[in-house]
Amino acid sequence: MSSRRHSAWQRFRGWPVLVLVTTGVVAAVVVVLLVSRGSSGGAPTREEAVASYVDAVNRRDAEALRRISGNDGPALTAGVRRRLDAYGGREIRLTGSEILDGATPDHSYAVLSGSMTGAGAGRQDYRERLYLRDEDGRWYVDLREPLSPTDSRPLAPANTVPSTG
Repeated sequence: MSSRRHSAWQRFRGWPVLVLVTTGVVAAVVVVLLVSRGSSGGAPTREEAVASYVDAVNRRDAEALRRISGNDGPALTAGVRRRLDAYGGREIRLTGSEILDGATPDHSYAVLSGSMTGAGAGRQDYRERLYLRDEDGRWYVDLREPLSPTDSRPLAPANTVPSTG
């Protein structure tokens, strides 16, 4: 009978350890998921953000466009829809990509040029200007569309004169 009591005592003593280990594992999994979730959007550099954008448009991947934008809401939905309608699946090939600093260190813009498949069998010119922003060391492409005349675009690039038209 003493061996049964000893066996039961060992199991009882093991429960606190088991609870602590299980709690530690769950906490570690939660931390890993939160860290990986936080870095799932944007890109580490401006160039990689632009490359991710072009890749997502070529694949017609609306979810990837949402992740690279880092925004949400109707303005983003309208911007993603417009870009997929205009450029989606058209095999954009860049021949030029100029990334310029914005008015502040966390704003930039990219001027893209190249070609894409046209309505027929040939290729046609592709030109687009993208607004980029840095949030916590990750670069995002702002794909939101102004939904009203009072909505404003991101800050203009440094040393530029705003257009009057």
